[in-house]
Amino acid sequence: MKYAAKRVWPEAPKQWEYEGEAEQMEAFALEYASSQQLAQGTEIIVIEKGGDLGLEYFRVTDTAPYAVVTSQPRLEREDSVIPTTLAATGIRPFIIAITKMTLIAVTIGVVVLGAILLMRSMGINAQ
Repeated sequence: MKYAAKRVWPEAPKQWEYEGEAEQMEAFALEYASSQQLAQGTEIIVIEKGGDLGLEYFRVTDTAPYAVVTSQPRLEREDSVIPTTLAATGIRPFIIAITKMTLIAVTIGVVVLGAILLMRSMGINAQ
């Protein structure tokens, strides 16, 4: 099978860094890690070129000799820490903050509308 691979953490280049053939995806990931001398802990993605276009994430677990294990995409893991992206500061806190601000804005709108309706019912002209 033909595969392509690139690092996804700690660095994430935009282009595929390594292309070639292997019997299995894990064998290709191991070949990529050892040929590029990737550091322990480096995470990579491997895609199958052509065919059903499968993909798999791997993490380098050892460098003497090289070893890789399948991994979850970093953004989906609870232990993720990516220092230079929004995910590092936490996308969840960002979403929670936006949700809270939206709820506050809606609450303020309801209160203001209620005050205007109350003033009109009392005959006070609010302008």
